[in-house]
Amino acid sequence: MGLSEEVLRSLASLDAGPHLVTSVYLNVDGDRRPRRSDYLDALDILLKGLRARMAERALAREVKESFLGDLERVRGFADKEFQRSGSRGLAIFACSAREFFKSLALPLPVQDRAVAERRPYLAPLESMLARHQPYVATLVERGKGRVFRVRFGQVVSEETLREEIPTRHDQGGWAQKRFQRHVDEHALRHLRKVAERLLELEKEGALGRLIITGPEEARAELARLLHPWVASKLVASLPLPAGADRADILALVARDETAYMEQRGRESEGRLLAAVEQGRGVLGLERTLDALAEGRVEELVVVEGYEVPGFRCPRCQALSAYGRTCSLCGVAMEEVEDVVGSAVDQALFRGARVEPVPPGGDLEEQGSVGALLRF
Repeated sequence: MGLSEEVLRSLASLDAGPHLVTSVYLNVDGDRRPRRSDYLDALDILLKGLRARMAERALAREVKESFLGDLERVRGFADKEFQRSGSRGLAIFACSAREFFKSLALPLPVQDRAVAERRPYLAPLESMLARHQPYVATLVERGKGRVFRVRFGQVVSEETLREEIPTRHDQGGWAQKRFQRHVDEHALRHLRKVAERLLELEKEGALGRLIITGPEEARAELARLLHPWVASKLVASLPLPAGADRADILALVARDETAYMEQRGRESEGRLLAAVEQGRGVLGLERTLDALAEGRVEELVVVEGYEVPGFRCPRCQALSAYGRTCSLCGVAMEEVEDVVGSAVDQALFRGARVEPVPPGGDLEEQGSVGALLRF
């Protein structure tokens, strides 16, 4: 199974405490690392760095043994089992003490990173899922409808629905009018087939955001035939010439994705700022981490790419950007490389929503992170 919201939720439910989950993200894009040895060398550097950082922490013997087993398992998988086969990124999660191992071949490149914490490090996957919603794009032409399922910048599947539509030279008179009605009935039947297939995809939970393309008349008629469930997913109706290929479809989807993320980001920032004014939200890293520790976060909003080091309490798992002593437990806190990513992981674990927003908006000027509160 590839990356999906279900897989993310499953990973987010894992808490290996007192042991660690080793999370590894590796760029295996063939354009950047064409040879197998290229990404294996990069992995060795990642694992060596992680091992050195963890050596500075006072780990219990059984925790350390599990962690070292993770490193061995991760390296062995990448060397002996992993088949790139067009994937551009690789995510691996391992906890030997829990006999847990999960690998995900990703359709997009990722930044190299290795982390060992009680929970899987999921911020890169959350961002990838949020930025690349599932799409269905349909191209309606004379007697042919093509249905494309798109995600992560790739065509996942393509179907072609056909209907033989008669053609005849214009001879005028009533015979020609009867024949034209016959042609129109065939064309309408064809569009109904397309509408029915889109409804099937919606019932399967595979529709996502819908784009209709093709000649204006056909697009308008298809839109009229859509079931209300399907029509609610329609986000764009755009002209596209007959014979358009996959690259044309992907370009349309990419443009809509960019516009959608910008709109979604503005809406998320607007909800957050309104909640802050009403006393139901907080802004800034430390206030957000405090609210998370108190179990008050309903929705975490964070600017994409925002990362800072911080601290985590080994006893209660509270996070902090500054304090070396837990304000709740009074024990010494452990350093974490990316406390924002750890906050994302905790939010997901506790069932909160996470909304990444593009940089450059109002939130970036006010701390780059905030939260809407349950109470």
